Amino acid sequence: MKEFPVSAWKKIPIGSGYFIGLLGNHIDKVYQRLNRSNTPFISFLHNWQILSPLKPTFPTRSYLITHPHYFPYLKNTSKSLEYLVKKFSISPMKNLLQ
Repeated sequence: MKEFPVSAWKKIPIGSGYFIGLLGNHIDKVYQRLNRSNTPFISFLHNWQILSPLKPTFPTRSYLITHPHYFPYLKNTSKSLEYLVKKFSISPMKNLLQ
């Protein structure tokens, strides 16, 4: 088994789907900075961040008020994913093993 840690910037896991939801297409600035230093950017999105299924009643309004960090997870990231795929050379993780 091989582990590939998500990309981080100053110990912040910016490769997480949370930051794609938070920053949207602006995450490309971070990608470009890492690419200039010849560092591959390792990122992931959860399937529920890409697809737009019917949202359950969770999270409730009171939950969001007490947990505002949850908001980026409510954004549909499919448009950001399309943008990033067009702008950058993207490949599956298995290519890093070759």
